[in-house]
Amino acid sequence: ILLGMSFTLIYLLFEQLTSPYGFHNRATGFTIHPNILGHSAVVYLGLIMIEKKHRLIALGFFMSLLIIWFSGSRAGLVGLIPLLFYWFYMLPYPWKKLLLVTLLALSLIAGWLSNTGNLGRFATLFDPNDITTVSRLGIWDVAIRTFLQNPWQGSGLGSFPHYYSILGNELATDLF
Repeated sequence: ILLGMSFTLIYLLFEQLTSPYGFHNRATGFTIHPNILGHSAVVYLGLIMIEKKHRLIALGFFMSLLIIWFSGSRAGLVGLIPLLFYWFYMLPYPWKKLLLVTLLALSLIAGWLSNTGNLGRFATLFDPNDITTVSRLGIWDVAIRTFLQNPWQGSGLGSFPHYYSILGNELATDLF
């Protein structure tokens, strides 16, 4: 898995260097969408964690973080959080201190990047006024209400755009 992640990172670097947009482009790697790439990095780390070898997990975590950075997948970054908590739980004591110091360093780097405006898409991760956050909350609201109206049989294959046009939020109507 780590070897595959290494090849992916090399390809992502190549993809970014040859892109006309430079490093401001969201990389897709060998997938069809940047979010799939970010989610794949989380899955890879989960598979590496099965081995319970802390050095391999540390390398996998770092590589997953890089893949997610190139993809710009905010959901992928959020997906790393439960794995991080699980890893912290299973670590022996000396490793816990090292992980906390590393996370503190990464937090300081993220804070510095945020202040310089270089955090990119990740700066809006928890911004409740961001247009994608507002749109997604509207979609989730309609999805929950649709489910509550039809909990047993569902609403029908492909009917969500119809329900969304009835119950939906005007900010995300262009998504369908």
